[in-house]
Amino acid sequence: MSSIIRFFAAGLLATLLFTGNVFAQKHTTLEIRGDVQKPRTWTVEDVSKHFAEEIRTVKSTVGRENQEITSTGIPLISLLRNAELKVNELPKNHIQTFIVLLEAHDDFRAYYTFAELTFDEKENPAMLVWEENGKPIPDNEAPFRMRARASGDRNLYGITRITLIDGNRLAEGMK
Repeated sequence: MSSIIRFFAAGLLATLLFTGNVFAQKHTTLEIRGDVQKPRTWTVEDVSKHFAEEIRTVKSTVGRENQEITSTGIPLISLLRNAELKVNELPKNHIQTFIVLLEAHDDFRAYYTFAELTFDEKENPAMLVWEENGKPIPDNEAPFRMRARASGDRNLYGITRITLIDGNRLAEGMK
């Protein structure tokens, strides 16, 4: 009987250790995929080098305490445009019908329209950030965060995948 208890105890311990390692896993890449011509996987280093001229530092207030933070990153739209959407030139403004699905490493998903992310892109763009207050974002929220002040402080942490979906093609397939 005691050997059976030891067997189950060892199995339980192994399961807990394995599960802890899965949640403690460091996420270091962001995959861009979907209806794009240039799918790619990016690291923070890749993004900061490729978009060096577009890096911005922006201040924002977050949380219930209205804490001011300084975030470093690029406009999210720069990364999306770099992927080169597979666009059918007809109908007019086809690009605005794209759906942008952002996924976090904890399986949280948020959906945006391309139009929503390009609204006020010059003055107040949705930002893809990797550093806050001069420090890399914490591992459990890495590799990237999105700060989108223009769309009602819609922020997302731990972004590891962005899927672009042609809304017109999707709608046509549902007919």
